[in-house]
Amino acid sequence: GWVCLVCLGKKTYCTGTLRSNRKNNPTSVIKKKLTTGESISKYTEEGICVTKWKDRREVMTISSEFDGELVEATNRRGNVKIKPNQIVQYNKYMSGIDRQDQMMAYYPCGRKALRWYKKIGIHFIQICMLNSYLLYTKNIKKISYYDYRLSVIENN
Repeated sequence: GWVCLVCLGKKTYCTGTLRSNRKNNPTSVIKKKLTTGESISKYTEEGICVTKWKDRREVMTISSEFDGELVEATNRRGNVKIKPNQIVQYNKYMSGIDRQDQMMAYYPCGRKALRWYKKIGIHFIQICMLNSYLLYTKNIKKISYYDYRLSVIENN
């Protein structure tokens, strides 16, 4: 939350995801139990909006730029859903490391018992796998990440 305040003071606006266990999060937002499609927003005195919305799981966002107003959003398949404006805008401009983290989280390989250097090695292999998948789908053929991983495993 303080990053948003610093940015807001410099007339720079930001929107991002927020962990629910962060200090100074509004308890009324964190403790609220939501049903699918429902959202709750709370504003600070400075105009920063914290929103929690539930789709398949609960997602928290913080924004000094957008409000928690519900808007219609169309996905790639043409389905229309009602989502908070923060979520729509965040997804529209999300790229780089956020997208990479999202894709890598689908198939986690980390284990607690591994030494740190082995974890780093596995992480680099996962990054290489994801990068090769992105190049493959961009230049050759569109397939799911799951099918791509299976084909790499089967062809080794």
